Amino acid sequence: MPLVLALLFTILVARAKSLDNLYLQNGCSIRDTQGEIIQQYPGLICHFFEDGTFLSYADSKLRLYGKNSEIIWELEGKFHHQLNLSNDGKTILAMTEFPNPKKRMKDEKFLLINREGKIIREAIVSELFKKIRLNETYSPYVVSHFNSFYQIPKLNTDRELPAYLKEGNFVANSYKQGIFFISADLSTILHRIVLPHSELHRTHDVQVLASGNLLYFNNTVNNSHPVHFSIVTGK
Repeated sequence: MPLVLALLFTILVARAKSLDNLYLQNGCSIRDTQGEIIQQYPGLICHFFEDGTFLSYADSKLRLYGKNSEIIWELEGKFHHQLNLSNDGKTILAMTEFPNPKKRMKDEKFLLINREGKIIREAIVSELFKKIRLNETYSPYVVSHFNSFYQIPKLNTDRELPAYLKEGNFVANSYKQGIFFISADLSTILHRIVLPHSELHRTHDVQVLASGNLLYFNNTVNNSHPVHFSIVTGK
């Protein structure tokens, strides 16, 4: 075997071995790098902690399970899309839908939940929209339909960035209504960006990177891919 091919083969074998200890999470299933299910856990949306406990949403309840899959606590609600953690890992970020009798529409809440299962802060989307005089709704019967909710991390850039990108604030996305930057106490929408072709691309999973750029997912059926967007240049 030629030396170059031998070296290439060695590298490929080493890389393959390095993947032996890597696993993928898809909802509440754990898969190997070939896509085969290794372990299936109860629920539709899960978040796994290093201590062996895990969060799971199913049957209109968010539950924290112990190491032996015993239920530690549970919260009722129609949670959807994601379960994320705050920058310090101490708070759960979640979105939930509920019928709002005042609006006679389906509304949403952003929730901050501590690791003991107590809601420590919440914000109703229609009330946030009212403060900025945004009357645009997702549909005649639905106020909004957010698909991601993250805390903004510490930024590592020398570029001058807008104040709303401050570490600890939040970013949430609804592909029909835009990207919203929300204050750390969830009381105020600080800024809104509507990406070009956002509805066409069904933009999902908007995150602020340490560079200050946005990372989002183009969720169209035939052309799905991750995209970077610079807030500074608008490209």
